[in-house]
Amino acid sequence: MSFSGKELIKGEPDASSFPSGGLRATFEARGYTAWDCTSPAFVRQDAAGATLCIPTAFCSYTGEALDQKTPLLRSMAAINEQSLRLLRLFGNTTSKKVTPSVGPEQEYFLVDKEKYLKRKDLIYAGRTLFGAPPAKGQEMDDHYFGSIRQRISAYMKEVNEECWKLGIPAKTQHNEVAPAQHEIDFKYGEALKTADSIETFKLVVKTIAKKHGLCATFMPKPKYGINGSGMHINMSLEKDGKNVFFDENDKMQLSKEAYYFIGGIIEHVKGMTAITNPIVNSYKRLVPGYEAPIYIAWSATNRSPLIRIPAARGEGTRVELRCPDPSANPYLALAVCLAAGLDGIRKQIMPPAAVVKNVYEMRLDEKKAEGIESLPATLSEAVDELEKDEYILEVLGEHISRNYIAAKRTEWAEYTSQVTDWEIEQYLYKI
Repeated sequence: MSFSGKELIKGEPDASSFPSGGLRATFEARGYTAWDCTSPAFVRQDAAGATLCIPTAFCSYTGEALDQKTPLLRSMAAINEQSLRLLRLFGNTTSKKVTPSVGPEQEYFLVDKEKYLKRKDLIYAGRTLFGAPPAKGQEMDDHYFGSIRQRISAYMKEVNEECWKLGIPAKTQHNEVAPAQHEIDFKYGEALKTADSIETFKLVVKTIAKKHGLCATFMPKPKYGINGSGMHINMSLEKDGKNVFFDENDKMQLSKEAYYFIGGIIEHVKGMTAITNPIVNSYKRLVPGYEAPIYIAWSATNRSPLIRIPAARGEGTRVELRCPDPSANPYLALAVCLAAGLDGIRKQIMPPAAVVKNVYEMRLDEKKAEGIESLPATLSEAVDELEKDEYILEVLGEHISRNYIAAKRTEWAEYTSQVTDWEIEQYLYKI
């Protein structure tokens, strides 16, 4: 059997059968796949044998994005086009390309499979529904600076080896603040490849966890009373091998583009939240009293605001958005994050003054005086904000926006109609 690379260039599958819903009407269900040669292909081995995985973009015949990869590709193209336009205005006539770079911090929980199977609440609800809450995340040796246990080390070793085989080099791995919570940080890289790596990494983690008698979950807040899992996104722009966000002459050593990028994210973050925090459970993580940010502010000196500027400068200068969680689709999340920053650069949106205080300890009147608002508190509020932000809707495209909003409205309606154990405990015998 012969196989030609030409078959990868363009395909025409049945778009009505695409998992996202596609184009349901048969007469208009022409869809086109195109090989995304900027993403590396890889071979996945499992019980079924070896499968060659080819990164592919999928669009309708009218140009609508039917997948999650295409909006990110278009955001990256827009960033390149508009950034070069601005560079020309500043007198730079030699730069050819501006590339967004991203480094996610991927947090998740590991639970012993035998213990997991004894807990019907975890199996059926995906979260703990009963049991006494532990002390806040510092039990025994299971804290941030504790040594990684031998069983988990063996599991992580295999995860690392498999990730390296698939072209996903991890930079660091460690315990996180909550018990049984862990983090792996990817090496900083080009945005699209990073999104591919996130999806592949999740598959690797879940598959290898099963081999070790563990259950891995990327649920943002699986247990009340402890920190949830985030997916902090570090971003920068690069041209001609130089970091666009660095300016040694600025007080904070940040360029105008960096300030505008921050301004754009602050401008659109409410509308982005339904994408970066896409499920009902996401908003159980975004509550006061834990490390997840809920206030819309930025700082270069502390970790309490939504946006942090890590201490590294020069080529390490970057903007860290701290609200996203691991349940987010990485293609859509990176697409809206980069597009929001681009809008800030294009419109030259200056952010408010950086916050030096601990935002969690500021009084309501202090936050109001500094113009510090809060992220949406529920999935329903987040979808409302998404519907208001025409720019973010445009980034996603009409097809994805319409179907995504409808799906999230349905999810919220199903959630609000449930009677929870908390309600039974609070009201059944008291009313």
